[in-house]
Amino acid sequence: MRIKNKMENKTKICVLCGGEFIGWGNNPQPLKEEGECCEICNARKVLPERIKQLRERLSKKEEEEVVIVKKPKKSLGEAVKEVSGNLNEMGENISKGLKKAFG
Repeated sequence: MRIKNKMENKTKICVLCGGEFIGWGNNPQPLKEEGECCEICNARKVLPERIKQLRERLSKKEEEEVVIVKKPKKSLGEAVKEVSGNLNEMGENISKGLKKAFG
């Protein structure tokens, strides 16, 4: 046996279509920030909009995750040599600075 809640029998107005409905109602977001909507508006308007927005967010996320691979300007060997040279130069500069500071 099901116990009925007082809210189930209360007549309400749908914030989307303006029609009357009885029952709990549905969250109309993202179409409206407040109020409740009827089952028909939920099924025909709210849920499709939520799915559309989810697809858009997923699409943007996928676009952000796509890495565009370009042909490198330098070979790997050239890049390693350049980085090694930069590191050696930095090490030399640090050594010079330490010698100046501490004699």
